[in-house]
Amino acid sequence: MSRAIIAILRGVTPDEVTAIGQAQVNAGIDRIKVPLNPSDPIESIRRLVAAIGDRALIGTGPDNFASWINAGATGFGIGSAIYQPGDTAADTARKAAAIVTAYDAATA
Repeated sequence: MSRAIIAILRGVTPDEVTAIGQAQVNAGIDRIKVPLNPSDPIESIRRLVAAIGDRALIGTGPDNFASWINAGATGFGIGSAIYQPGDTAADTARKAAAIVTAYDAATA
């Protein structure tokens, strides 16, 4: 059963990501985000996909979609990339359009 819960693994390293990802899935969380700030996030994505990619949605933020997709990411969190306090609806519309354009280009 998929739940509307996303585990965000800030600071995770490739050496620990597999065990941590498996623990999340075993506990019932099947949506995992690896932010850009950990050590070698693309390698962490690759390892998660290899270990639990058949049981979890694994993704990251909207930066550099092509690299993440090539690493096996299957989802993207856009949170602060689309809205910051003080942004207007027009600001968020512009950001959303840019994100969609970048995603479409990476998946074309």
